[in-house]
Amino acid sequence: MTKREEEVPSVSVYIFYFSSDGEKELWLYTCFNMVRVSVTGLLFQHGSQHSNLVIILLMTTGCLGQDNGSVTYTPRRVCSLEGSSVTMPCSYTFPKGHKVTTAFWFKGQEPGAESLDLNLNPEYKGRVEYLGDSDQLCTLRITDLRESDSGTYSFLFGTDVNPGGWMGNPGVRLNVTGLHVDLTPDLALDGEWADLTCGSCFLSENPTYTWYRDKQPLTYTNKVKVMANYLELDPVGREDAGSYSCAVSGREDSPGPAVILVVGYFPENTSVSVTVSPSGEIVEGRSVTLTCSSDAKPPVDKYTWYKKNKERTGFSETGSGQSYIILNTINEDSGQYFCKAENQYGPLDSALVHLSIAGKPVFLWAPVVGVVAVLAAGALLVILYGTLKKRKAPRGMDFGGEAQMVPCGKPTHTAQSDDMYMTLNKRTMSPEYDTLANVRNTVG
Repeated sequence: MTKREEEVPSVSVYIFYFSSDGEKELWLYTCFNMVRVSVTGLLFQHGSQHSNLVIILLMTTGCLGQDNGSVTYTPRRVCSLEGSSVTMPCSYTFPKGHKVTTAFWFKGQEPGAESLDLNLNPEYKGRVEYLGDSDQLCTLRITDLRESDSGTYSFLFGTDVNPGGWMGNPGVRLNVTGLHVDLTPDLALDGEWADLTCGSCFLSENPTYTWYRDKQPLTYTNKVKVMANYLELDPVGREDAGSYSCAVSGREDSPGPAVILVVGYFPENTSVSVTVSPSGEIVEGRSVTLTCSSDAKPPVDKYTWYKKNKERTGFSETGSGQSYIILNTINEDSGQYFCKAENQYGPLDSALVHLSIAGKPVFLWAPVVGVVAVLAAGALLVILYGTLKKRKAPRGMDFGGEAQMVPCGKPTHTAQSDDMYMTLNKRTMSPEYDTLANVRNTVG
């Protein structure tokens, strides 16, 4: 295929090189537009032979001997709040004698088959407005912004002489952000620092940012630094922990979602407590439990136990876990112990605990048993003796607090008859007994 000499476009700069995959690429700067053409062979030759430039010529025909057109964006980067509107100022120029036939915005940096006029894009239906004209203005306005709208936007226009047209490259970079708070680092360390960012970019409207902690306006102190949409706490302390959110001027009553700032710290107040089972003195055969406790954030995730070795030259690891249990203790378990508590920031050792285990107590059971046996035997003999004695002697009667037991059938005087008499206590005898004695004597 050939092309007439007079139709060959004016090319100001051309670069030919090999890409990483071996494909050759030709970059042309023409009409203030950068065009990249991929070729499969060595197609380029500057001179009167232009048959191999047919693809390039088709894309750039119409620029020969004409003034150049251009597109200008101001600014090239825009940051807007989700739900708000954004205006992208734009202006363009084109050669004299040309008439604009097409003009539209699309999302992307290079036109192609996938490029679609925003007015025809269903994702932007009812949300875009072209504020330009057919002369110089090409400003675009997008309403009800969504975070998915973030990207690069370009304006392309063509004329009756140059239907391929011109576009500004690389376009306008739009960032749509919410008022979410990003925290760095995720877990702040007491005494270090913490940075909070309101949104993914600083809003182009240059608003005033308001920060809240636990839904209350943040009091700015010497350690609190606010720069644009950044909040820096340096140093950060435990008192700074809480829920943080942000808002912008004009929307102070509508802060974004909050983020929780957690301030961590090394283990503190590590200590060991000792429990004996059964309770009482620590002696051989009983169980002993050593428990390690420590205050830390995040909580301690590793406990290690150490005991002073037999050579007393240092300590040897003897167990792990928050509790260290020694069952059926023996004397060799005596010694000095301590625990090490660790979280993600580091460890802290407890103070030494001395464990002294006494031997089992020895009781002298034989003497005690002997004494008890003797006492029991003596008591038994006394009981037996009393019982036998009661069986051999009859009961007597007491008429004056004194009684004398006499064997039955044996009178106390030889002159008396065989009848059984009681010996009476003369101190307590009544007169009737005197009369009875006189009568007896008279009869006798």
